[in-house]
Order: sequence, then C-alpha cells, then structure tokens
Amino acid sequence: MSNWATTTDESRIRWETNADFWDEKMGEHSNRFHREIVRPSTELLLDIKKGEEILDLACGNGNFSKRLVDLGAKVTAFDYSASLIDNAKKRCVSHLDSIVFKVIDATNYNQILELGYECFDKARESTYI
Repeated sequence: MSNWATTTDESRIRWETNADFWDEKMGEHSNRFHREIVRPSTELLLDIKKGEEILDLACGNGNFSKRLVDLGAKVTAFDYSASLIDNAKKRCVSHLDSIVFKVIDATNYNQILELGYECFDKARESTYI
C-alpha cells in the first residue's frame, strides 16, 4: 500500500474513532468560527438559488448540508467516515427529503465518478476548524 493510501486509511480510522466527539462539539449549528466566518463567506460565494443541486464534500455531521437546504438547495453530501454520515443522518432527519448522504472517499476517483457527471450546480468543501 502506498504512503498516500496508508495516510488516508489512518485518517479515516481517526475520524471513525472521534465521530461522536466531533458531532457533539459541532452540535446542531456548528462552532462560532464556522457560524460567523465560514458560513457567511461560503453562502456569499455559493449564492444559492432555489432548487440548485449542491455537492457538499466532507460534510461531517451535516449541519451545513442542512443549512444549504434551508437556503433552497437540494444536497448530495458525503464524507469518508461512515460514523460521521450516521451522525449527519440523525442530525438532519427532518431534511432527508432534500439531502442524500453517502460514504465516499474524496481521494477515490472511482467513488467520485459514481456521483455522476455534470449533475451539480455548485460544490462546497468543508472547513473543519
């Protein structure tokens, strides 16, 4: 196995181990930095229009995916941690008609291709801080 693949696997194991801690720390609406710095800037850049299809990469516990739906988007959200996705589905239970959650490794080309080709209007990558 390459160093890159080993690093990816080690990282995934750490996220699996810490998924519940992260979910609790980020909570329903994320941390202050994310709410006051990341979200406003990201929302401005994305300029969400009602009905747009948004790809949310590394969605963590899904709280920003839910925010994107509140802004009018339809969301496909993924993370490579199955535990984070499980937590996201629990946090976003009232939004599951507008969010599709998937376990995908963003470094795996074949898994990314399974999302489709030119089927999203916009994308956002998570900022974990």
